[in-house]
Amino acid sequence: VIREKDGTYRAESPDELALVLGATKNNCSVLERGTTTMRCSIFGEEQTFQVLAVNAFNSERKRMSVILRDSNGEYIVMCKGADNIMLPLCTLGDDEKANADSCLIDLSVQGLRTLVIAQKKLDSTTAEKWLAEYNAAASSMSERSTKLERVAAELEVNMELLGITAIEDKLQDEVPEVIADLAKAGIVV
Repeated sequence: VIREKDGTYRAESPDELALVLGATKNNCSVLERGTTTMRCSIFGEEQTFQVLAVNAFNSERKRMSVILRDSNGEYIVMCKGADNIMLPLCTLGDDEKANADSCLIDLSVQGLRTLVIAQKKLDSTTAEKWLAEYNAAASSMSERSTKLERVAAELEVNMELLGITAIEDKLQDEVPEVIADLAKAGIVV
């Protein structure tokens, strides 16, 4: 998500835009986002983060993560993705898992699309070792995407569940009509 000079936001997906706009209603906002830094206001306190790496979303991973370093030098992995992928990557007790599953069912019954958000703090030794592996994978001349996915997967484990988001996924114009036409044509939907 990028904040324009006029204060509006631009995002790759409606989900990301909705999440950022929702956060602004709770006194959290992105002030500026560059390729290597991000300035945020979190509950009225301005914070700057260095963006060290991005593990991109794809249809196989069904998640994305970003590795940040805050102004105190603390390393943080922030990850969001599909609930069925993310929950097994989080460290949850039985009660926490049951509560998360119950919330996900309640939200899906309402027709909402859910995302799970998690984080993990890293010590500097672990972070720097991982970043070296990430940079080696990113500069590889062969099987780059496979290597990047493997390195990302090594990091995106034992995370702390931060929350579950739910967004209304409105049908695009004429979708009901197209589905009806497909059914009339004998295609099982």
